[in-house]
Amino acid sequence: MKYVIFGIVAFFLLFVVIRAYKVYFENEKEMPQYSGEEIKVKITKITKERFKELYDASAFTVEGADGSLDDWFIMLNQQMKKMGIGEVSEMFTFTGKDMNEHYKLTGNNAYQDDLIFLSFKLDNLNKFKLTSLKRMRLQNGDWLNGRWFDDIVDNNEERERNKNDED
Repeated sequence: MKYVIFGIVAFFLLFVVIRAYKVYFENEKEMPQYSGEEIKVKITKITKERFKELYDASAFTVEGADGSLDDWFIMLNQQMKKMGIGEVSEMFTFTGKDMNEHYKLTGNNAYQDDLIFLSFKLDNLNKFKLTSLKRMRLQNGDWLNGRWFDDIVDNNEERERNKNDED
């Protein structure tokens, strides 16, 4: 009899744990599967002059955009459209090496040379809703690491100044 009761209790606990797990993950924001629909993709390799433009625009920037940039463009646009943020027609890409050279980042404050950044201006976007995109779970389970470009630059410059003050 006690084995039957133990089995019922164990089954009930397993049910509760599985249900809690499902509820937790169903409530997390996930990037949807994209259909590969036709979206005009314009991804521009950044020039040194564009860094100031992105800074002044407080551009939304993804650090570590692995894989196909076309896929990122489509996925982000579809998610922003779904969330009522709007769509972008152009994104800019640059590498960690570009950031290191342009902003003179060194040592442990420097990016890996091959780190890919993807950035877009906020023109015609719902900026309030865009903040919810900053921490979005991707299809592969990783988190979208979205930040404002001016914050990235300001934080890096502050760390460089602090490094120089310590020397």
